[in-house]
Amino acid sequence: MWPASRGQRGVLPVRFSRDLNDSQHAAVQRILSDKSDDRIVVIQGPPGTGKTTVIAASVMSHHFYATSGQNIWVSAQSNVAVKNIAEKFIKEGFHEFKVLVSKDFHYDW
Repeated sequence: MWPASRGQRGVLPVRFSRDLNDSQHAAVQRILSDKSDDRIVVIQGPPGTGKTTVIAASVMSHHFYATSGQNIWVSAQSNVAVKNIAEKFIKEGFHEFKVLVSKDFHYDW
């Protein structure tokens, strides 16, 4: 069991500019959840299923509700995936992030 959260948040509304399908919305809700069973959420699926959209919606929603000093870390299996997430943030008008990639990856980006 994880330590108890400070106060129950309940179900937070998703703060995102586009509509999400039911599966995406459920994934974002689990990511935003403060339940012990939802402390670690893995998003997996084939190309084009909306994984990057789920990540963007989750991070942007978390940022909206976060109190001062709260951070969220997103990791991916490749620099290309990190780039895709960063580009999705920018496309959605979200610029409150930093990117860590290998020193050779920044070329032509």
